[in-house]
Amino acid sequence: MNVDFDADIVVPLAVNVVSGGVSWLILRALQAIRTKRRKLFPGDAGVLYVILATAWAVGAYFAVHYATSGGRAVLGTALVAIPTALIFMILWYDILHYWRVGIRSADASMDGRLSPAKTLAAVKNSLDFLGTGASKLTSDREFREAVMRVTRNGSTVRLLLSQPDSSNLRATAQRSRKPVDAYERVVKESLRVIADLYTQQAAQIEVRFYTDIRRFRLMFIDEKVCLFSYNVYASENPLGFPALTVVRATEEEVRSFYWALEHYFGDEWDQARPWDFQEFLT
Repeated sequence: MNVDFDADIVVPLAVNVVSGGVSWLILRALQAIRTKRRKLFPGDAGVLYVILATAWAVGAYFAVHYATSGGRAVLGTALVAIPTALIFMILWYDILHYWRVGIRSADASMDGRLSPAKTLAAVKNSLDFLGTGASKLTSDREFREAVMRVTRNGSTVRLLLSQPDSSNLRATAQRSRKPVDAYERVVKESLRVIADLYTQQAAQIEVRFYTDIRRFRLMFIDEKVCLFSYNVYASENPLGFPALTVVRATEEEVRSFYWALEHYFGDEWDQARPWDFQEFLT
């Protein structure tokens, strides 16, 4: 029995399916290479997306070309959707691995959408912070507004900061080729702002001190989101380094990195020394 094939349908369909399949195979190969910590060549992290975009463009071109040349515009539109859907599923599968453990985004720096002003503006019900002196927060005018919103909602802002006269903080300043009291002065300036809010505005704030160096910076917003970044003391722009946005799991909490970070903060808080809002201000 002879079977007639309509080339205007079969060819673009085959091209779209093959382009999607090749994209999937390349994705798996790149994942395997990354798992073994090998690189195809410098910058191969972005190769996947270039290949996927190329595969989509090839498939879309053939679909539209064959379909419209035969007067089948509707068919061409439908066939373009095939590689688009395949690529979407591939990317979603890749992203889902991060979402399952609570990681929502990774930013190259905190200068943009994660700036102090924008993150503080997002605070409504609670704010916990672990850092050196919280100077980037306290120096922003949004800090007072955020603290007072938390106070009005019946919660207490918790700030876990470095003790200003810590020998480790002084040693870090020296290693960073800065005046020995550089970081001490920064922390004390923050403490003055915090003390003013506490004494003059009746803000609900609690501050505790640690004495060792903390390499990580944590900011918990409304008990739902954690901004996870790290300190580079020698840098002139502490916000110019990467940050992760981690969220609390909606079902099994221990499956999210938020759970581990929250418990880490809690452990550090319990071991830290409370501040009386007077020490280090004279």
